[in-house]
Amino acid sequence: MGRRYDHVVFDLDGTLIDSAADIAAAANHVRGLFGEPALDVASVWRHVGKGVRALLVGVLPRRSAAEIDRAVAAYRAHYQSHLLERTRPFAGIEALLADLRAAGVSLSVLTNKPAAAAEAILRGLEMHACFAVVLGGDSLPQPKPDAAGVLEIQRRMGLAPPRLLLVGDSLVDRDTARAARIDFCAATWGAPAPALAGERLQARRPADVLAFVT
Repeated sequence: MGRRYDHVVFDLDGTLIDSAADIAAAANHVRGLFGEPALDVASVWRHVGKGVRALLVGVLPRRSAAEIDRAVAAYRAHYQSHLLERTRPFAGIEALLADLRAAGVSLSVLTNKPAAAAEAILRGLEMHACFAVVLGGDSLPQPKPDAAGVLEIQRRMGLAPPRLLLVGDSLVDRDTARAARIDFCAATWGAPAPALAGERLQARRPADVLAFVT
């Protein structure tokens, strides 16, 4: 077929979708419950990528484990009701997914967002059918950056590591690819981690991913 990769694993938040405003709104809802003032979107986004609990530990420092437990429950209830108020695919993503599928490349999503929220967002944005596998942070015992999610995708798709590419915007994504011994492409069209600037594969717009794959 001549293509370099047969499968692309996508991160979700900050890679496929711009969800920063809705995540920040949910985080600030929880901060309000604890008597804390709202943070700007960028201040919340710094803590995104390692799952809901890590996000809330970041935006609610010096809180007890029991308080974080309550915060997690409150965040999930609020966010699940406001998943798609301002969340949209990044410009060019829908065309990229269509072009990859037309080229015979299979696709998956590997995110640390809870699986139910990830699935609901993808369905709401009419993107779910593009993906053969969708794994959330609670789909397996070990979330990213553990290699378990990539290994599960490999198992389901019947592919060897050299045939997979992981596309993401965070150090968590890069470290996941390294742990799984697959190639990584830094998605820089949103608000990527500055430390990704030195990565060998840099996609400044979604169409660049197609060029790297095919």
